[in-house]
Amino acid sequence: MFIWPPFELVVSNNEVGQRLDIFLTNKLSGFSRERVRMLLRQHRVYVDGKIKNSSMRLNVNMKIIIKGIPPANAPLPIANHEIPLSLIYEDKHILAVNKEAGMASLPLSPDETDTLANALIARYPELCGIGHSILEAGLLHRLDNNTSGVLLVARSSEVFAKLQQQFSNNTVLKKYLALVDGHPQQTGVIKFPIKHDITDRRRMIADIAATQNCDLDNINNAITHFKVIEYKQRHTLIEVSLHQGVRHQIRVHLAAIGHPLAGDLLYGGSNSKQNRHFLHASEIHLQHPITSIALHLKSALPVSLENWLKKI
Repeated sequence: MFIWPPFELVVSNNEVGQRLDIFLTNKLSGFSRERVRMLLRQHRVYVDGKIKNSSMRLNVNMKIIIKGIPPANAPLPIANHEIPLSLIYEDKHILAVNKEAGMASLPLSPDETDTLANALIARYPELCGIGHSILEAGLLHRLDNNTSGVLLVARSSEVFAKLQQQFSNNTVLKKYLALVDGHPQQTGVIKFPIKHDITDRRRMIADIAATQNCDLDNINNAITHFKVIEYKQRHTLIEVSLHQGVRHQIRVHLAAIGHPLAGDLLYGGSNSKQNRHFLHASEIHLQHPITSIALHLKSALPVSLENWLKKI
């Protein structure tokens, strides 16, 4: 698979003294300052070969390399009409789609054709170029490959911006159904900040020792609410809710309190024969970006997860 080549920038005389995050926001078309900071937190930005935080001040001729983002002239996602697309809601402004487990949300390279974005472009070609990146096909958020459920799609750049503002204002509520190992308390709020595991790029870790007022340049604040739906013999079915999410947030937070997702081997969950972890994005609550009507969009639990529950 061909991966996007590193993107290189060199600091000029008139850019000396700028903060790194401001410099990158000005240089990367379509990237907000928060999205730039996410790149920095993901250790995808190198300044003269070293990882730096967003507040560092630049000097002339510094070489900055950004890994894993498509260049401005990158090809659009390839339309794939063979991928089935399950719609939950559709109007001329937004879509809500049901992502299956085992499918990536976005392509990571120009030759990938089996992601949700490829399916969206095939049926809604107007989604090309909508989002922070030309690869996003209007998707406002993402789900891990082995997480199923509802995802929200904007059908125009104007609507994308309006909905992004709702996410930023914490007025969008996302709910999930999760099966965890063991028996957690009836309700709980997990507030551990989350950062990248520098020893394993696949993983995130909860910084249990940090406070919720930690340095945002190096760590992601995160809040996860949960309540018990049903206790099983060795597991518990819970409902999880959050407004904004960082990579692997639910998985990391539940593992941090000793109750990892069933089937989530990366974070210490019990093994299963399902070839996935038990996490499903079941609901998203938002205000319609044009009509202001309250929308509650729901995705039913997949048959495979229903059967999993019956077996335990």
